[in-house]
Amino acid sequence: MIVLVVVEMFNALNNLSENQLLFVIPPWSNLWLVASIILTMLFHILILYVHPLFVLFSVSCFPFSFFLFPFSFILFTISLEKYFTHCHEALVER
Repeated sequence: MIVLVVVEMFNALNNLSENQLLFVIPPWSNLWLVASIILTMLFHILILYVHPLFVLFSVSCFPFSFFLFPFSFILFTISLEKYFTHCHEALVER
């Protein structure tokens, strides 16, 4: 579940700049989005690592490295999407 959440948070950041590269429009241009991403990740970390919460939600702890696993997919997806955006713009300009 955490993999899906992290991927969707980065997808939301990626959608800030649909027609431009992510580096042109920085993530902090939408502070509400950044705050919601931080709050969502904080809730997930609290549920997974605070004993009363993970007992209440019936989940088990796992290593923090599981949070880092989605980054390999995220970087690939963002670069692929931006490549296709660049190709589309090149075709439109012709």
